[in-house]
Amino acid sequence: MLGVAARPSTPDKFVPWNLDTIGGVPPHGPRRFYAPLALVRWISPVTSMVDDARARMRTLCEGGCCTVTVGDGKESHGQVHTLEEAITLIRTTGGKICVLPGVHETTAVLDGLSDIVIEG
Repeated sequence: MLGVAARPSTPDKFVPWNLDTIGGVPPHGPRRFYAPLALVRWISPVTSMVDDARARMRTLCEGGCCTVTVGDGKESHGQVHTLEEAITLIRTTGGKICVLPGVHETTAVLDGLSDIVIEG
């Protein structure tokens, strides 16, 4: 069996590491990975509410210099849905909050915080 050296200083070790065992490796079998995609709440037998459980990642083109993006959940979708959530995320480090199109209402307090820019 051909091995690939992972480090020049240890040419006798190869990847995958478990091929190093004598007699080979037994089959690993099928592996299943699960991730929640949505939370479905049944209100009545014919009505339900669906909340997206996936964490949205920005594309390279959107958000540019923004630390956090805020969408209203209807007209736009950011990393978070409220300014309070965005401020909580960058409370200690500071950064730029980009407010995406939509209606945003808040009673957030910025007193005592520094290096936070809100743009949108």
